[in-house]
Amino acid sequence: MARSPIKTASESDVTPAAEETLDFDDVTLRAIAEVYKNEGNDEYRKKNFSNAIYFYTEGINIKCKDKELNAKLYSNRAIAHFYLENYNHSLSDAKIATDLQPCYVKAIERGEFFVT
Repeated sequence: MARSPIKTASESDVTPAAEETLDFDDVTLRAIAEVYKNEGNDEYRKKNFSNAIYFYTEGINIKCKDKELNAKLYSNRAIAHFYLENYNHSLSDAKIATDLQPCYVKAIERGEFFVT
């Protein structure tokens, strides 16, 4: 009987999923988050607020350590939520943005606007 050319993978031959093996430095994470922010801004300008929220959320999920960039992502997502009448999400994101950057004027103004 002929042997099959197909080998079965043993546990030691199995490689982890790509997400588990990639370890980016913070410069790379920041660059990726910046791309998502820019994509979100493009969608926001087109008044595609749901798409903008998607991109801002993806940027937030990158979890880079740049507090200023993260504050912008949250603040931008807050205003996109506002235009979709998701007021609780708007306020929550504005608060997070001001927690990250207490002097970030746009986030402060948006947060105050949402509660008045």
